[in-house]
Amino acid sequence: MIIETHIKTGKLKGWTIRKSKQGWYDLYSSNGVSQTQGKHTLEEIKEIIKSKHSI
Repeated sequence: MIIETHIKTGKLKGWTIRKSKQGWYDLYSSNGVSQTQGKHTLEEIKEIIKSKHSI
């Protein structure tokens, strides 16, 4: 996995968006645990982040 982006502010500070070799994206918490299941596009991951910020 390649780290695409580090989240630096808000409730998800320290989390990362990672990209697999196959081109799918995943959201990881600050302690390295995947927070999503299945295959996601970058846009879908951004929507997941928006929904978690509003909690």
